Amino acid sequence: MIECKSLLFIFLTFQIFFASEAQDDTFALAVDFNHGKIYQISTNDNPVTKQVSAVDIPQPADPLAAAYIPGTHSVVWSDYMDDQILRTQLNSNKTEIVYSPGMCA
Repeated sequence: MIECKSLLFIFLTFQIFFASEAQDDTFALAVDFNHGKIYQISTNDNPVTKQVSAVDIPQPADPLAAAYIPGTHSVVWSDYMDDQILRTQLNSNKTEIVYSPGMCA
């Protein structure tokens, strides 16, 4: 059994092109909590246009889970060290806190 310490290692092994631009709506999200990153992975079948893009989230970050909201082109994600849920707009560096302990007090 091969054990990988990082999601990034797996992608580099298969030589997938990395980009920093947000992709269209044909992608999956992957959270790399070891490095504090969220990635968009294209789901098309064309090896020429297949790419992996990093979602621009504020650093340092400790993402645990992420979900894409197509209507707003944003990613909602949880930061497990800060006990927060955040929303990041794709193609911008705008991030807002959706929930944090004490907000509903």
